[in-house]
Amino acid sequence: MIGAKIKHRLGDFGRRSGLSEIVHRLDQAWYKTPNPFLEPVKLDDEGSALLASLRERGVAAVRGRFGAVAAHLREAYVAPLERYHAEGPREIPFIHRVHIEPTRPTWVERPYVAQISFCDPALRELFFDPMLTGVIANYFRRQPYHRNYPLIVKTHHRGIAPANPQGTFHIDGGLGQISYMLLLNDLDEDQTHMQFAVGSHHHHVPYRNIYNRWANSEEAIEQTYTLLPLVGEAGTLFLFDAAHGFHRAVYRKDTVRIILHMNFSTGAFVPPDRFDPIAAFAFLDEGPRHLRPLMSKIAARSKP
Repeated sequence: MIGAKIKHRLGDFGRRSGLSEIVHRLDQAWYKTPNPFLEPVKLDDEGSALLASLRERGVAAVRGRFGAVAAHLREAYVAPLERYHAEGPREIPFIHRVHIEPTRPTWVERPYVAQISFCDPALRELFFDPMLTGVIANYFRRQPYHRNYPLIVKTHHRGIAPANPQGTFHIDGGLGQISYMLLLNDLDEDQTHMQFAVGSHHHHVPYRNIYNRWANSEEAIEQTYTLLPLVGEAGTLFLFDAAHGFHRAVYRKDTVRIILHMNFSTGAFVPPDRFDPIAAFAFLDEGPRHLRPLMSKIAARSKP
């Protein structure tokens, strides 16, 4: 990526002088400029409706389709992760890394965050769906890529919410990403959930507010935009423009939320993790054009 190391080296001087914002804008332009030679992906009626919602509202929902996927994730991933959290480390198929947080009786707690593989055949329809990835390709008007490995995250609000940037309106502005959030338990507005400020992705956020999440006025955002709660039955999938649309966590005492979260980008700000071998995704070469490079930024390649 251009700019990441330069911005880091600029440090406080760069932020004060404005040089860092200039580099940031160049970096964003590099990864956001549409590719005029990329033909749009042909979408069915459902895909066209999702794309229209994503463009107009910044968020779209797929309901009633991924219930079986959510059930598999609860059985094959969440259940063993609960045992991992309660009883100690153990090997869990298709899980690369697990972070366990200590119990804090009065805090918002993430009992576990698990980084999982793309290689589970039972999850292919979620990770590599031609229609959904086509929606993202047409939204970017560029080739999309998986940006990082999916996360399974459990959030448990036990009482007092500490000062938490995720609980304030923010954008993932340095990352240029569209996010997936798949609900793994049923949620309503009385439970911990996420809110998205509908249409906020259309408006420019000052550079200083991208990296300082406390700089955005909660009251102004609440008064300006309709706030959409991302709730529903387990298996509901939300796509949202996390790079440009304001979103925040809403914590409800004594409630639990479990989600699978993953991101797509045009190649910007890709973390260094390389777990799954590129050979495991040879099947993508038989799919539509926009599917073929999907794993090329984050899959491990054999040394010559």
